[in-house]
Amino acid sequence: MVEDGSPASLRELISGLWPATGSARVIGVTGSPGVGKSTLANSLASRLREAGRTVAIIAVDPSSPFS
Repeated sequence: MVEDGSPASLRELISGLWPATGSARVIGVTGSPGVGKSTLANSLASRLREAGRTVAIIAVDPSSPFS
């Protein structure tokens, strides 16, 4: 469904996954190229993992035809 690329498919996929997320928190990180988004995401994930938390990162490049 993700490779299909259609917004409807993506919405359907996310809607199906959402009930299984339990008490998941969603954090969005955005900004210009080179401002440290990846460094920030890596630091946040590392700290959360050190605290025994489960972490998932979904990275989207809006300028990519494959995102």
